[in-house]
Amino acid sequence: MPGIVAAGLLTAALLLPPGVALGVAPELPRTFVDTTYVAPTGRTIAVAAAGDFQAALDAAQPGDQITLEAGASFIGNFTLPNKLGDGWIIVRTSATDSALPAPGTRITPAYAAVLPKIISQNANPALTAAPGAHHYRFIGVEFTVSHGVVLNYQLILLGNRPASLADVPHDLIFDRVYIHGTSYVDLRRGIALNSAASAVIDSYIADAHQVSSDSQALAGWDGPGPFKIVNNYLEGAGENLMFGGADPSLQGLVPSDIEIRRNHFFKPLWWRAGDPSYAGIHWTIKNLLELKNAQRVLIDANVFENNWLDAQSGTAIVFTVRNQEGTAPWSVVQDVTFTNNIVRHTSGAIGMHGWDDIYPSQQSARFLIENNLLDNVDSATWGGTGWLFSAFRGLVDLQIEHNTGFMDQAIMMAGDAAHTGFIYRNNLTPMGVSGFTGVDTQQGVQTLDTYFPGYLFQGNVLAGAAPALYPANNFFPASLATVGFVDLAGGNYRLSAASPYKNAGTDGKDIGADIDAVEAATAGVPTPRDPPPPPTVTRFEETEQAVAYTAGWVSSSSARWSGGAAGVSTAAGAQAIFTFTGTSVSWVGFRGPQAGIARVVLDGVLVGDVDLFAPTQEFRVVVFTARDLVAGRHTLTIEVTGLKNAASTDTVIVVDAFDVPAPIVTRFQETDPAITYTTGWAEDSSAGSGWSGGSAAVSRTVGANATFTFTGTSVSWIGYRGPQAGIARVSLDGALVGDVDLFAPTPVTQVVVFTAKDLAAGRHTLTIEVTGLKNAASTDITIVVDAFEVTSTSSQTTGSSFEETHPSIAYTPGWALNSSLMWSGGAAGYTTTAGARATFTFTGTSVSWIGYRGPQAGIARVSLDGVLVGDVDTYAPAAQFRAVVFSRAGLAPGSHTLTIEATGLKNPASTDVFIVVDRFDVSN
Repeated sequence: MPGIVAAGLLTAALLLPPGVALGVAPELPRTFVDTTYVAPTGRTIAVAAAGDFQAALDAAQPGDQITLEAGASFIGNFTLPNKLGDGWIIVRTSATDSALPAPGTRITPAYAAVLPKIISQNANPALTAAPGAHHYRFIGVEFTVSHGVVLNYQLILLGNRPASLADVPHDLIFDRVYIHGTSYVDLRRGIALNSAASAVIDSYIADAHQVSSDSQALAGWDGPGPFKIVNNYLEGAGENLMFGGADPSLQGLVPSDIEIRRNHFFKPLWWRAGDPSYAGIHWTIKNLLELKNAQRVLIDANVFENNWLDAQSGTAIVFTVRNQEGTAPWSVVQDVTFTNNIVRHTSGAIGMHGWDDIYPSQQSARFLIENNLLDNVDSATWGGTGWLFSAFRGLVDLQIEHNTGFMDQAIMMAGDAAHTGFIYRNNLTPMGVSGFTGVDTQQGVQTLDTYFPGYLFQGNVLAGAAPALYPANNFFPASLATVGFVDLAGGNYRLSAASPYKNAGTDGKDIGADIDAVEAATAGVPTPRDPPPPPTVTRFEETEQAVAYTAGWVSSSSARWSGGAAGVSTAAGAQAIFTFTGTSVSWVGFRGPQAGIARVVLDGVLVGDVDLFAPTQEFRVVVFTARDLVAGRHTLTIEVTGLKNAASTDTVIVVDAFDVPAPIVTRFQETDPAITYTTGWAEDSSAGSGWSGGSAAVSRTVGANATFTFTGTSVSWIGYRGPQAGIARVSLDGALVGDVDLFAPTPVTQVVVFTAKDLAAGRHTLTIEVTGLKNAASTDITIVVDAFEVTSTSSQTTGSSFEETHPSIAYTPGWALNSSLMWSGGAAGYTTTAGARATFTFTGTSVSWIGYRGPQAGIARVSLDGVLVGDVDTYAPAAQFRAVVFSRAGLAPGSHTLTIEATGLKNPASTDVFIVVDRFDVSN
């Protein structure tokens, strides 16, 4: 049976008083977790999207399998119950095995589409093992947080303060799972391994990071083991993997029998302040692997990559015993085997000490560091020490053999107390600045005599070191260039056939690491990690964890609000505080005749007061935006002042949502020139209608179209739902999207009735057509176009369009105004008076006159900058509204005048002499 039964073997992890013997090799793990797949023998419980995952867990019996719908989200805080029996319960994706990587192959985010997602919507774990829970295996499942979460302590909690060994969860396997936070969330931990007989294999854990606190991809302190951590991508800011760090609950407990093989330990450079790719959040950075309380640990064939000076000195691998809180004097780090690994791009490679210097502990003993490549250990690049090894406070039986390392400062830094049973043999390094040195000692023999009495130091290459300072039976080439690498500059650190150190080790092998063996052991271990994509707009609803409220706020529910609800307050001093990470933010709220004045504070600094009064109600509207913030974490505070505009009837402040980063959202009212109508539409501006901007276009004419032309990546149609609403047909860029039934039992204005997202950046057209169809419960076929909202990468503007009433247009007598939705902006100037002129003054290099062509249109005379251009016949057999009737480009930069004069003449086919000025368009 794979795994072990907790009641039988857990006591093997309890520390017995050791009989220390010098020169003893570390003991390997006494038992290994068996992760051989055991096929289910019972039922399959299928949980569809929106199904009850917890009910399935409660109902499952040993031998059963639970399948979660591929790609579906299961939001909550779920618990693995303790079941009778020792058969496995498998929880997996409903996708077939062929949709996943094969067993033994690491999963990556590329498989996310077929992974069901178990999502925590708060600070609590997405998954917790109940006391004593056992024999669960997860395959092809994703664990994460909802986007509104600011802090999560651990996504998976396996054990929590057990009262006895019987409470410790055991026999738990996470196989090809994807566990991650987000680029901005404080995720303290991926998995808390406070369990026994547990494995994490072929998995991907990313974005475990926290500001001003430690964080880990994996950490265990309250479980006895054994543990298997094999073939994973592990990404954590504090420590990618740590054992210890908090005192165990059970007397004498030491996490034991730990297998750590073929993992990629990685810290992305966009976490490093000052790096060109820095993403702006200063996570707390410490180590790649740390053992504070652990024994019988095999660390083999891993790649450890990227560590720098930050909250600590930047040492990648740390074996430092800690009785963390002073209640566990049995804490120890012993029997550690570190072989066939690559450690690169770090401030320091491996740091060790023998005793806790704060609280009583046991002495660390029996470390083997053999056949590793330690590359680019460089204080100039990564800050910190530049030490290959450090040893403090009295280790027992430290053996360092056949390693190749490159550092810029010291091979070894020793201090505080003497170390016994020390062997340093057949290693290849430069001298660096300090060589093999210690605190207050000269490099070489003096350091060895002081800190490593009884040492064995032979067969080593120390390039650039002075032979007189070191024991005999070592080698001292003048520089690395004379060692005889195959390609030192190119990173091929094998010894060439001509190297004097080939087969020159005390054992007849090449001095330094066996690079072939290291590369074979670590082949395929690194997983490429792409930088996070550019931020997309994330909407945080007012109910999410990222938004905190003081007293005085109430919830308002309405389809008009984003997400169906909003926070509302009139209590002076009431605050809503939004915590976010990004470079810009928008507050989505409300403007209207009863709105008050809000005080806005950003990162504790007063921005100013925002008057939210408007003569008509505007829902889901952006009322404040801050841009060009420093990349990182911020707080935006909205405070109710109790003040109001003199025209307002109340002091209402609404927090509907926040957008990060702040999108460029433009609302186009139904009269905007970007919207064209066929016949059959009428304008409703009746008092109390509740339309955006005070008016809306309404139609009951079958086939009537409203076409909106826009540039952006998403568009929303704001309209009306109600008991008399009909069915509209929606087309996007000429392709039918579908029919939208707008019936609702109660009327709602200013509601988003259709949205298209993820459009290609560029120009698009959205057409709304009245079908004349209706829901059986509806009393009419009414369709309303109230407004459109566009999200774009650049500001949408009509600033280059000048409606007929703009002050830059001067009219002589004879012109009148006609109001109609057919006109741009809802109105146009017209005349039949011969000699009547409209003169437009503008600055730009091109200009277009937007007017009318039709069966009753006449002939206009056009002059530009006082010079006659010619006559323009605006006759057409069919009416053309918002038509371009004259355009001129290639003008000299500067100010110009365009004059339109009614001649009183007409085409013989025309029935009248109408001339229309609807608007002018200008560009540069």
